[in-house]
Amino acid sequence: MTTPNDKIRAGLDARNQAKSAGSFDLASLQGAPASIADLQKLAAKATAKRDRLKVLSESIVSAIEQHTQKKKAEFAELGKTREGNLIRDELGDNRRRTMLDREVSRFSREARKISSEERVKLVQELRDISSKLEATKAGFTDPVGLLSRRTLADPKRATYSANLASAGPVAVEDALRTAVLTGDASLAAASLNRLDAMSKDSRKLVRFSKKDVAESLVAEELGKATEFITMTEIAAAEGELANGEAEGKRTTANQKIGLGIMKSKLPKTAEAEDDPEKKTLSAETWEKQLDAKFPGRPVPDNVTVIGRGDA
Repeated sequence: MTTPNDKIRAGLDARNQAKSAGSFDLASLQGAPASIADLQKLAAKATAKRDRLKVLSESIVSAIEQHTQKKKAEFAELGKTREGNLIRDELGDNRRRTMLDREVSRFSREARKISSEERVKLVQELRDISSKLEATKAGFTDPVGLLSRRTLADPKRATYSANLASAGPVAVEDALRTAVLTGDASLAAASLNRLDAMSKDSRKLVRFSKKDVAESLVAEELGKATEFITMTEIAAAEGELANGEAEGKRTTANQKIGLGIMKSKLPKTAEAEDDPEKKTLSAETWEKQLDAKFPGRPVPDNVTVIGRGDA
């Protein structure tokens, strides 16, 4: 049974959590995107890191599959001798299966180890990018905020604000109508600021929606911001999944559905450009890059290292 003291403690915990959630760490803004151009650069960085992770993952998975098939064929005849029409099996299927599993596990560990350091670094960089995006994401998805940011340094906005300082609902509505018809973002921002300063009853007399007014004037910026934010989020998610597949984890149906929902938000042109087929490097090219990064790296006996021939 819940005691009065339990309820008091629960209330205090809830209040402390609310305070914590409402606080904002200014340090998180360092390096965060401050413009549409910054969002575009962030999306490009995330996409490049995602593509590299995909290359590494696909090379590892492919090499493991090829090695598994090769060893499966070899082990199928291991321990078998033929005497005329008779076949003598000294090992048995169970032992051969155990030997194959051990060999594949050993090879898989070695193949994954080669790129482990680079993959861990790429995943961490993608997470850092996601954190930077999250710090200012809200400012790019709110049309009213975008409108305010776009006109903040425009001297006309200050002039309009002074002229509208004592304007009533009719004058503010007329100013908003003029702003939308003429595409004057500064007039719209100043009018919305005046609307915010009015009493609740006065605001109800203005028939325009703040969001609708802002969207009509920043539709292009809002579309670009949404596209770059979505591209960054997709790249971060796919990078994590690619690294998971490199480590032997399977992508779940829910993860695929989640990615599909995110991709549905992208314009078709952006989705077409994000074609993994154009990003794939051959195993040989990948192996050369690893040789350059890890000169003299060892090749264990009886283990096929990606791109270096058969075991």
